Amino acid sequence: MQDLLTQLDRTLLERQPKLHATLQPGIAIGGTGNLAQWFAWHNGQSRDAKAMLKQTYQFASYEDGCQLVRHMRGTLWQHPLQGLVLGLFARRSFYSLPLLTDPAGDGYYYHQLRKTVFWKFEGEQDIVLPSFEAFIQLLLELVEQPHSSPAAFGESEWKLLEKYAFVK
Repeated sequence: MQDLLTQLDRTLLERQPKLHATLQPGIAIGGTGNLAQWFAWHNGQSRDAKAMLKQTYQFASYEDGCQLVRHMRGTLWQHPLQGLVLGLFARRSFYSLPLLTDPAGDGYYYHQLRKTVFWKFEGEQDIVLPSFEAFIQLLLELVEQPHSSPAAFGESEWKLLEKYAFVK
């Protein structure tokens, strides 16, 4: 895993130096698993960072992810009906930290109980990647692709999801 993160760091520095410059230093979140290694590598970007991965995604910080989870869980008590709807249709959100998200909140998340990364896009079924390493390999290929239009980027991302998550 560490070798993949080192390769991702080099590739981001080479292909998207402005984005790389906005990545915050890594932090220790406890534990030795993949999520701990991810946030030890870099703690995402600040919310006001303008640089985005392929003009689509921002790297989420651990603090922002934890705040999102707290907000989701708080919805259960503050707005029970809305919490019930979320529980029925977005159960994973109560246990998932964002890793890479677009402005609408779609993107790649880490499910803390299952220890898996999944791709979430509103209106679509979540796509679970087989491993954290597969997520980083997919990310590496995304970063290495030449600049393209948003539509072309979406198409190439979908092909990579098919490749790494065995989407049918």
